[in-house]
Formats: sequence, C-alpha cells, structure tokens
Amino acid sequence: MHIELHGAAGGVTGSCFLVATAGRRILADCRMFQGGGELHEENAAEFGFDPARIDVLLLTHAHLDHCGRIPLLVKCGFRGEIIATSAMRDLTGLILLDSAHLHEVLLCRSFPTIRPTATRVPGETKNDALPDSPHG
Repeated sequence: MHIELHGAAGGVTGSCFLVATAGRRILADCRMFQGGGELHEENAAEFGFDPARIDVLLLTHAHLDHCGRIPLLVKCGFRGEIIATSAMRDLTGLILLDSAHLHEVLLCRSFPTIRPTATRVPGETKNDALPDSPHG
C-alpha cells in the first residue's frame, strides 16, 4: 500500500489523498483550499497525479474543501466511480453550484484579489460546476 498526501498538510482545508493498493488507485476527497484570493491559483494548479489513472473517488463528506475540485478532476480525465451516499451527492451538487455562483459574482465585480488574467478553474461558473458525471 502506498499513500500520497495532496492537500490539507499544514492547514485545515483541502483534504485530498491518494491510496494505491492491490492495483487500484483510490482518491479520498478532491480538495479545494478555502481562504483569500491568493489560493485561487493553487486551486487551479495541477493535481500532482494523473486524474485519468484514478479508479475511484471516495467522498468522505459534502464540504467544499473536500469536493470543490471535482469538476476539474473530471475535466482532466477522471472517469472512475464516485463513492458517496445519495445525500452527499445531492449536497455536493448544491455546494458546487453555490460555489460557482459566488465565483461568477466575484469575477463580475472584478474582486481585487482575483486577477482578471488568472487561470479560470473548472467549477467557477454554473455551466461547468456539475460536469457530465462519469458515474451516473
């Protein structure tokens, strides 16, 4: 078994870790760092692993710092199964839409901590907050 930490180290938001065992790659949570605008580019950064090689995403609970980068994960090639309760799926959908709405408002107001030239992260607009699900 091999475990890689990809978030929440040295902070309280952004849980994401990868477990490789028995030929499977399981991602627990899909981090988004929360806080000031300086975290925008970190949330837009590459994952540190190939999303297309992930077999399973295990969502531990429906908080934005645990699910916020799912749209980016899918855009970058994740096609595996997402394991979550039906209630978590429903809440995650609402959370991602709400987060996308807030990003749209901030970008429209030219919020000073988000540079207009900053990389746009999938999930920042309502159109891409809920990508076509690879898991049904």
